[in-house]
Amino acid sequence: MPGSHVILTGAGAIGSALAPHLARIPEIGRLTIIDPDTFSAANLGAQDITKADIGKFKAQAVAARARKIRRGLVVEALVSRVEHVPSGRLRADVHICCCDNRPARAACNAAAFHHGDPVLIDVGVRREHLLARASVYS
Repeated sequence: MPGSHVILTGAGAIGSALAPHLARIPEIGRLTIIDPDTFSAANLGAQDITKADIGKFKAQAVAARARKIRRGLVVEALVSRVEHVPSGRLRADVHICCCDNRPARAACNAAAFHHGDPVLIDVGVRREHLLARASVYS
C-alpha cells in the first residue's frame, strides 16, 4: 500500500532495531514512533543505539535515524506513553506494538480495534528465557 501509515509503539530493544528497516520500505509513507523513555548507558548492549543517543528521548532519536535513512518519509516522534496519546492520533494501516508492559499493550490493542486498523503486530522478548514472540492480528 503506497503511502501507508505505520505506528511503532516502543523504541527500545525491538523498536530501535525495527525502525530502520521500516524506514527502508518504500510503501510506507508515514511512520509514527511512540515512546516516553530516554536511552541510558544500560541500553547500549541490548538496543540499536550509540553512545551519542544516551540521554536522548528514544522516540526522537529513533525518528531522527529513520529520517536520515529515507528523506521523503514523514516521521513523527511522540514522547509519551501510548495510553496518553489522543485516540485520533493512533489510527494507522499497521500498528506495531513493541511495548514492555501490559497497559501499553492493551492501549495499542484497544486503539487498533477502535479504529479498525487492518493490522496489529504485537512483539515481545523475554531475555531471561531467550524467548521472542510475534503475534499478527488482521
